[in-house]
Amino acid sequence: MRILHVSSEYPPLKIFGLGRYVSDLSCELASQGHQVHVLTNSLGGSDQHVLEKGVQVHRIDFPPPPMPPTPGAPALAFNVHLQQLAHSLGPAGLGHPEVVVSHDWLTAIAGHRIAGRLDIPHLWTVHDLVHGKRFGVIQDVEDRVAHCIERWATQVADLIVVNSIAIGEEIALVHGADRRRVELLHPGIALAQSDVHQSEARLKAFKSCLAPAEEFLITFAGRLDLEKGVDTLINAFSILRTQIPRVRLAIAGRGVLQPAIEEHIKKLKLDEFVTLCGYLEGQVLRSFYRASDLHVCPSHYEPFGLVALEAMAAGAPVIVSDTGGLKDIVSTPKIGRRVQTRDPHAFAHAMYELLSNPSLRAGIARAGRAHARTHFSWNRLARRAIEVFDRALGSKRAMAV
Repeated sequence: MRILHVSSEYPPLKIFGLGRYVSDLSCELASQGHQVHVLTNSLGGSDQHVLEKGVQVHRIDFPPPPMPPTPGAPALAFNVHLQQLAHSLGPAGLGHPEVVVSHDWLTAIAGHRIAGRLDIPHLWTVHDLVHGKRFGVIQDVEDRVAHCIERWATQVADLIVVNSIAIGEEIALVHGADRRRVELLHPGIALAQSDVHQSEARLKAFKSCLAPAEEFLITFAGRLDLEKGVDTLINAFSILRTQIPRVRLAIAGRGVLQPAIEEHIKKLKLDEFVTLCGYLEGQVLRSFYRASDLHVCPSHYEPFGLVALEAMAAGAPVIVSDTGGLKDIVSTPKIGRRVQTRDPHAFAHAMYELLSNPSLRAGIARAGRAHARTHFSWNRLARRAIEVFDRALGSKRAMAV
């Protein structure tokens, strides 16, 4: 199949879950023999049209023209630039695509209009919703712009692709999506990139930087913002220390709440026992997962939960909030623990249970790793993607008859 992705993120620029999803899926589809083109952001005028890992990547011109100084304008201008690039390349330059796949509200407009020009299906992939990220309170202008575009895309896309069951339910509730036009395609992991290439001795040395050898290490990785529930974890850790004093917490990530988190740690007199590691990636992040005795994802809102999946694939036992896409990942108690969202006592109890039982903890780690690598490999999920794309293509053809 010939596929055109339209994305606001793509390597080598810093990417988040959306960028990982697009790049990993594109590379896997290319390796399976499909033709994949990607329209995306700029690298400052360099590498505008390059073949990377079998994927033809096209980047907008740089620098862009001046943008109006109003909220939402940069994203709308970005969509104009994407359409201009698609028009200049023409169908041949885009590989004569059969489907256009846009990602989140940031590229929905460009994806829909490009698909319309080419008279092919537009699939809109939803990675999260501003309604959920703001916990139902949408106030500033940029959030209202995003919310309106999401609602419009829900109505006009030929097919809506959601990254978790929870996002499918949310988009039906918030924007009235027709469930018959919604398909599920989970994010996945590239198995070769999930391996931890460190000896046990080096992992022990790595862990010793964060916790003494005789103490347990609990880890967290993610943005330091309201969605990720770091406050719940710190409160749970404080409770846990009254039961198991020999325990440390390491927090990897950056975000707007870092000053508040640091203040909260001081207030609870946990300075000596909590380490803020900053942003980690690649082998360092995977070693961080593997060296931990427990990895915790206490999110208040989590559209999918890629960090939990990565930690499981690396061999860490996980405890997650019973919310969002985390329920898709940790589907049974055999592969991890799900606990009540925003409940520090429930998290403390689950952490105590696993830290107090080494055989249970090891069994969950093994089962979780096998589950993540079996059910969430991109090799498997890319084949599911083609089934979804085929459905959109078949529906479009049926309507033309």
